Amino acid sequence: MTRSLGHRCVHRLRTLAPLLLIPLGLALSAGPAAAAVAPPIGPGGVVAPVAADLVVSAARVDWNRSVGWHLVMTVKNQGTAAAGPFYTSFNGAVAYLPGLAAGASATTQVPTPGCEMSGTITADAFNQVYELREGNNTKALIQIC
Repeated sequence: MTRSLGHRCVHRLRTLAPLLLIPLGLALSAGPAAAAVAPPIGPGGVVAPVAADLVVSAARVDWNRSVGWHLVMTVKNQGTAAAGPFYTSFNGAVAYLPGLAAGASATTQVPTPGCEMSGTITADAFNQVYELREGNNTKALIQIC
């Protein structure tokens, strides 16, 4: 006795097929739903990774009357996806950032004891954000007044 696939099985196969092929960069339909979930295709047809990539793009020690000496640091998300909330740190002082869109930058500050200092600034201090590269989160700072 032979069985046919029947309408139900074919419908399930059509429903699951886009989910099985999308990780390979192949979409079965060109509708808006397929375009929204298909990963970006890089050079040579290779699927480009989708993740944040946080780096410390700038840092300086500054002083003003209201807060005294403080480190002003700029963090950039040079990745292909948004970063959720994370903390930056410098010599034990931390600052919270609520998230960062892909390609965006944010500036924050932490207090410092003076203008002469050295240490390491870390963009994602507690590794809360999944990133393309985890090894580029730090920047050395040596400040001499």
